[in-house]
Amino acid sequence: MNRLLFLEQELQKPQKHPASRLRDSQSESLRSRPRYNVALSKETDDDVDIAKKLLDRYRETLFCNQYLQPQDVDPGIADLAINTDEYHDRFEAATRTVFQHKSIARSIDITLRSDGRQSNQIAYWIERGKLVEKKLLPIKSLRCADSAALAIKKIVLNSVEKFTSSLAVIKQGNPASHGHWYVIAGTDNAIDALNTAFGPFNQQIDTFIRSSDFSLAATRNEWNRDYGVFPLERHGNDFFVIDVWGECLKRDNREPSGSVIAYKPAFCYFDTAGSRGSRRPRDTNKMSIECRVSPREFKALRRQHG
Repeated sequence: MNRLLFLEQELQKPQKHPASRLRDSQSESLRSRPRYNVALSKETDDDVDIAKKLLDRYRETLFCNQYLQPQDVDPGIADLAINTDEYHDRFEAATRTVFQHKSIARSIDITLRSDGRQSNQIAYWIERGKLVEKKLLPIKSLRCADSAALAIKKIVLNSVEKFTSSLAVIKQGNPASHGHWYVIAGTDNAIDALNTAFGPFNQQIDTFIRSSDFSLAATRNEWNRDYGVFPLERHGNDFFVIDVWGECLKRDNREPSGSVIAYKPAFCYFDTAGSRGSRRPRDTNKMSIECRVSPREFKALRRQHG
């Protein structure tokens, strides 16, 4: 009789689906494991420090041009009553400034096209970086392509410290719509291996999870929390991501990673397949190398573009 009463009480308790229990145990296992410790070579580790010194200064001061709002240009607007003349005057002035910023950013594209520059040429990114420094940094806004160009220009034309990693400009999704540009730095072998591993988002993250001995059932949200948007396949570990624009966007979304450099492990800052509130993804996360440059070429490029 006692056993029947016990079984009746057990059946009355809310039951979880077996798959839910499995996910819970796997998620708990993921949370209890230490963060994967990726070892960089000394040369790559030194290059991380150089890149941080050159580029981390921008993570607190720049705005993402695509998402620039009047309140970013004039933060004091938020403290004014909406129905006052001062609010309307300042909001109108700030709105004009936003359009001016976007117009200046578009003028960079026009200049590069008129010069016949192509994004698969490293000269394109160096010259774009020079235009970004001249036109966009003074008004403190940039787009993701400008961010990649700034990183390339700053590192390639830097003659003070010896940067030993190769650089690759990465195209993620379709930058003409909702895609993204960023830079990877690392050994030639690491970048060669990455080029063969790039592909759709699900394939990429599942490959990483398998290589790290994590459960494939771990949710994307847990990866976002622990690693940023999503981790990259490491293939020898000896590379890192540079993304000024991506860190500025994470800062604006109140989830900064603390640096424009992502390493141990390297990860992408921006999910171009994010739905942004719509039912369909706005783009894919398919990645490819647009162009690359070896440190052996830096000296000649400095003479040509310095």
